[in-house]
Amino acid sequence: MTRKLLMTALLLGVLLMSGCASVQRASRSADAQAKLFVPTTGKATLYIYRNEIFGSAIKMPLLVDGMAVGDTGPKTYVEQVLPPGTHVITSKTENDSTLTLYTEPGHTYYVWQEVKMGMFVARSKLHSVDEETGRAAVNKCSLIESSNTTEYPASARPVTAVYPTDSAARTDSSVAEATPAPEVTPSTVSAVTTVTVAESGDVLASSDIRVSPPVFTAAQNIAASRQCDRMIHTTGVDGTRIQFAASCAANQPTLHIACDGARCTAM
Repeated sequence: MTRKLLMTALLLGVLLMSGCASVQRASRSADAQAKLFVPTTGKATLYIYRNEIFGSAIKMPLLVDGMAVGDTGPKTYVEQVLPPGTHVITSKTENDSTLTLYTEPGHTYYVWQEVKMGMFVARSKLHSVDEETGRAAVNKCSLIESSNTTEYPASARPVTAVYPTDSAARTDSSVAEATPAPEVTPSTVSAVTTVTVAESGDVLASSDIRVSPPVFTAAQNIAASRQCDRMIHTTGVDGTRIQFAASCAANQPTLHIACDGARCTAM
C-alpha cells in the first residue's frame, strides 16, 4: 500500500512538472525592443530570465524591492528599469530565494532564475550572471508583461555612488558615525530627536541623492545593529538633518533613525 501511494505521488509530481504555466506575454515589438539591450540614461536595467522547461507547469512570482514584477513561466524573462542603488530580488516558489544587487546608472544586470527540484513543486534559486551569458539566455526567451506599474518617486534621482551594506564598523546599538564627529552633548541629541521636517516622503535611501554615503552608512549600521532591514528609507530632510525608517521583525515596531550630519541616533 505504501509503495502504491509513493508511486501515485511520484506520478502526480511528473504530471505537475510536465504541464505548461500560462503567463501574460508582452507584445512582439516590446520583446524586440527589450532585446536591443539599450541602457537607460541615469538608470539601471535589470533582466531576470527563466530559460528552462523543467517545472514548466509552475508560475514563479518575482518581486523587486518587495513589489511584484510578474510571474515567470518556461522560457520567459522580465525587464525592469530601476534607480541606481541597492535592490533586493525575490523568487517565490516552494522556497523563497533572494539576491541583493548594487546597481549603477547606465549599467545592465542579468539574473538567472534557476528551476530546481522541490519536495512537492519546483523550487528556484537566483544567480547573478555575466553580460554574455545573460544576453544569450534572454535572446532565447520571451518578454512577459510586468505587473509593477509603480513609478519611483521623482526625488529618487540617479546617483553615482553605490552603497554596500557591510562597509562600516558599528559603534553601539543606538549611535553610529561614519566619520569622526564632535562630542555629543545633551543639547545635540535633543536637536537630533526634534527635527522639523521640511521635505517629507518615503524614498529608498540608497537611491536618494540628498543622502551622502557617510550618512547612509551610519544610518544603515544602526538598522543592522537592531536586526532590522538594511533597506532603509528616507522619511524627512531638513538641511543636514535627515530622518530614516527601517522595517523590523513582525513583532517589532518600525525603527526610526535621525541623523545630524554623519551622527545618527535611533529614536
